[in-house]
Amino acid sequence: MGKQQKLEQIAYLYMKDQIIQGNWPNDHHIVEAAISEKLDMSRSPIRAALAILADEEIVEMRPYRGFFVKTSLEDVDLVAFRLRYFAICYFRLMDRALKHKASAKDLPADLDQNLNNLIAAFDSDNYLDCIQWECAIIKSLLNLSQHDFLVEEAIKCYASVLERVHNHLQAGDNKTHCAYQARNIIYIQDIIFLAKRNEFDETRTLIELLTLHQYQYFNDQEKAVFDQASPYAMK
Repeated sequence: MGKQQKLEQIAYLYMKDQIIQGNWPNDHHIVEAAISEKLDMSRSPIRAALAILADEEIVEMRPYRGFFVKTSLEDVDLVAFRLRYFAICYFRLMDRALKHKASAKDLPADLDQNLNNLIAAFDSDNYLDCIQWECAIIKSLLNLSQHDFLVEEAIKCYASVLERVHNHLQAGDNKTHCAYQARNIIYIQDIIFLAKRNEFDETRTLIELLTLHQYQYFNDQEKAVFDQASPYAMK
């Protein structure tokens, strides 16, 4: 996926997320300048994303007035949608980190301690703390992008996905829950390993695998929402 299409997809997912949450109700006026400032991009990819949303009849163009929300999406599963949003945010933010010439020396000093905290939480079956430390580790990598708003969007999305999966697994046996979290930790460890070797670009493959790992624990309806979340390719 080229840079322009990545920007379009970020804009598309951000706007759709606002509509699904109900932050933008029917007839809400979508202000391109405000979105451009939040996402730190020009209006061109935003307009391209709006055209896709218009084709889907989610928004409509009103002559001389701009784009407005046409269809409420509050019945769409927000968490399943946000798994796709998280992955695309990560890909985009790593592009920015590389553009800013991020290196291993820029990684926070507490990265290893956060990993130790994650492992300790896992060893004590404290899965809520696992969510906290996983998010802290990924956030420390994404902060290299110098895009505070999109980093917060990504972490908010990832945390909600982890909470959903853990809630699903709490109803089952602890062995399955343990296996799920153990795999998460393996991916996180490998991501840190690559980051310390300045192989930030390669971490995107692991994030894709981590995303698909969460997907495997979704029910059929949630998987359908993820699959239909965006008309764009994942990468």
